[in-house]
Amino acid sequence: MLIMLLILVIAGCVMETTPNIVILAPLLLPLAREISMNDIHFCIFMITSLGIGFITPPLGSNLIVVSGVSGEPVLPIARRAVGFAVAMLAVAILLMLIPALSLWLIK
Repeated sequence: MLIMLLILVIAGCVMETTPNIVILAPLLLPLAREISMNDIHFCIFMITSLGIGFITPPLGSNLIVVSGVSGEPVLPIARRAVGFAVAMLAVAILLMLIPALSLWLIK
């Protein structure tokens, strides 16, 4: 699961979420099933991990939007987003380690 997290975060940093889902979901879902990961848990874990790429360079779609709205350059905004990226990574790791966080509603 840690390797999947690493792949998803790196993929999220260089490409938008929708193409990542289309490309990586068919590749990683059989692996997730092989390690007895619930399909819903996998989907929530995947979206959370790819979401980290929204606020990390080089693509950082949200950074570009905030830069356009605020008029500030992307680099100072990216520096301020580091804490949020770390928090999102912590949530992804918690989801990875505690599947009940993503499955409590369906049980």
